[in-house]
Amino acid sequence: MPILRPRGRRTADEEGPVKFIDLAEYKFFEEDEPDKSSLRVAEISKYEDIKKIADYLYNGDIIILDCSYAQRDDLTMRRIIEEIKGMGKDVGGDYAALSKSLYALTPKGIRIDRKKIKTSF
Repeated sequence: MPILRPRGRRTADEEGPVKFIDLAEYKFFEEDEPDKSSLRVAEISKYEDIKKIADYLYNGDIIILDCSYAQRDDLTMRRIIEEIKGMGKDVGGDYAALSKSLYALTPKGIRIDRKKIKTSF
């Protein structure tokens, strides 16, 4: 059997109509499992801790980072903030500073509204 054959022509061993597979009949593993996203709170005290929480973000969890222990070192905080920004962009999500030591990271499809809700008493 030649590797290339003229278009539309069939060889002798290919008989009958062309068979197609309907992908709607098949269930893929993503459809079987419901989304199990969670809101997670992580405490960061050094730069290496940020790598441990990256898997949670890539799995679709929302993460609140408490960086109050790492705030003592300015260089470490800058590195942590750059890594947070990179992870947010990497997953197509969002990131925002909630305070000097609290940061939020969200996965794809969830945006952070930066407007504060003000109530009157």
